[in-house]
Amino acid sequence: ISDDGEIVTNAHVVTQGGTAGGGGEIRPAREVFVQFPDRNQVSAEVAGFDPFADVALLKVDPDGLDLQPLKLGSENDVEVGEPVAAIGSPFGQDQSLSIGVVSASNRTIESLTRFQIDGAIQTDASINPGNSGGPLLDSAGEVVGINQQINTTSGGNEGVGFALPIDLAERALDQLRDDGEVSYAYTGVETTPLYPQLADRL
Repeated sequence: ISDDGEIVTNAHVVTQGGTAGGGGEIRPAREVFVQFPDRNQVSAEVAGFDPFADVALLKVDPDGLDLQPLKLGSENDVEVGEPVAAIGSPFGQDQSLSIGVVSASNRTIESLTRFQIDGAIQTDASINPGNSGGPLLDSAGEVVGINQQINTTSGGNEGVGFALPIDLAERALDQLRDDGEVSYAYTGVETTPLYPQLADRL
């Protein structure tokens, strides 16, 4: 995402530890490598990660690398039905591209903690294990999301994939650059969906 070697991926790609439901310590992997399209593989530093948004910021030494930063878009420009493309390495197949549309916006998905991530983009572009951390691009080639997870009963793509909105990732990145971690306000309040009958009852 920048000429000075900043790379964004999902936190779950470069961390270990933690358990289902948000328990246990989540810590960065001891070693991380980034491989470029020319097969050049370099060591990367985990500058920080946000388990609440499942975002990690990596840094590589840009010297000698031909970096081509992607332009970041905005979730505000995402509309249901518009075409999108997902890039990743599903099942180890490097630099695979799949296309689809935005199926829905403002979905809620699981984070690495017990908290939820709001505003996720749902797409039917094929997302499989290995797509995590790759970009979801709009028709202008701008990044509108980070491919993150799928709903599946088979373990593979069933047309219900989710991407973290890039605006949320950018908010996390601003803090990761400065402190290596992200702070959130927490009020101890839980919400529940409200429907007309319940509103009348209350």
